[in-house]
Amino acid sequence: MVKLIDDDFESSYDFIANDGTVFTLKTDYQAPKYQLINSDWRVLVPGGEVDVLEWAAAANDNNLVLCFLRDVKSVLMLYDMYGKVITNFPLDMGSVTGYSGKRNQSEIFYRFMSFLTPGMIYHCDLRNYPLKTEIFREIKVVGFDSSIFETKQVFFPSKDGTKIPMFIVHREV
Repeated sequence: MVKLIDDDFESSYDFIANDGTVFTLKTDYQAPKYQLINSDWRVLVPGGEVDVLEWAAAANDNNLVLCFLRDVKSVLMLYDMYGKVITNFPLDMGSVTGYSGKRNQSEIFYRFMSFLTPGMIYHCDLRNYPLKTEIFREIKVVGFDSSIFETKQVFFPSKDGTKIPMFIVHREV
């Protein structure tokens, strides 16, 4: 028999993985920017003050791949199943727009896009440390050389003092 976690539907819960009767879930319960919890309600990865947890996936049997949104750009991180950070994946300024991987497999793939890159798919084998990401596929625009351009992120204060992120893309000088 399944007991409803929240019969008022005030929070969302996405299934990530399970070890026997202990379930790992992504939720906005008491965390407007999301967090990972186990069914025993021990917080694995607390919701941050700045970062928004966009998605999480189990991989390599005992790892979690988490994608955060930080200042309008993706941050991809590897955790163990106890919520301890193992490492960050190297990313330029941009967005992780896709992911493929399974809990019982060590290989993962993720798609990345930016102002200067229409799309790259990276491959990483989580069994090999330190982690090495490799370009698996890349969309190239004929006649466009992204290496002569640069992307910078700057912040401007709004009237109420909130820092507003802005990107500047320009030709390198």
